[in-house]
Amino acid sequence: MSVPEMRCLAAMEMDGCGTSTDLADNLCLGKSRVTRILDSLAAKGYIVRRQNDRDRRVQLVELTETGKRLAETVGNTLLELHSEVLLNLPEDYRERTVNTLGELSSAMKNVKKKLQAASKKSGLWALDFGL
Repeated sequence: MSVPEMRCLAAMEMDGCGTSTDLADNLCLGKSRVTRILDSLAAKGYIVRRQNDRDRRVQLVELTETGKRLAETVGNTLLELHSEVLLNLPEDYRERTVNTLGELSSAMKNVKKKLQAASKKSGLWALDFGL
């Protein structure tokens, strides 16, 4: 299993059922990249796609039971790894590091939104900013 697939499973476990667009925004990945990841996860039996009852043009993505079990394992593993990294930092840096990373993530999402808006406005729809 690839790292992007693990990130996707972990995000789906935290956020539940949603669209691939929601997932792309959450992971700061391009929609086409997320579609390829979801195709791979579906082929492995970890996710299913279904039509949204309110808008049949929209497909929702959700974890299968097997996917839920794997996502829980992946989530726990990622949590352990993140904890291990933070524990290697001096105690007084840990909270600042976590806060700084959160701010950096928010800033990157804002830049991505601006780039996407500029791309749409200029008609360059083919640009895929996978920040």
